Amino acid sequence: MMLRLALAAAMSPRSASRRPLEPTLTHATRTAAQETLRALIAAGANLQLADRQGRTPLALARGRGYAEMVGMLEAASARR
Repeated sequence: MMLRLALAAAMSPRSASRRPLEPTLTHATRTAAQETLRALIAAGANLQLADRQGRTPLALARGRGYAEMVGMLEAASARR
């Protein structure tokens, strides 16, 4: 719900989350928030924006074994 409000208010899906320097898409992946991830992808979030350790959302999802998120991120990357 908060994400929809933020996007409706024209906040960038490419911005940082509450954790300093953590991209919003990375935060959604790290916390396994699939609906948030789906909404950020649909809003045009930068799929290559890495966290402080240099991990992209796709690398993070793979490393944590989040198969559905890996699929979403791979499909989104192929479309861009």
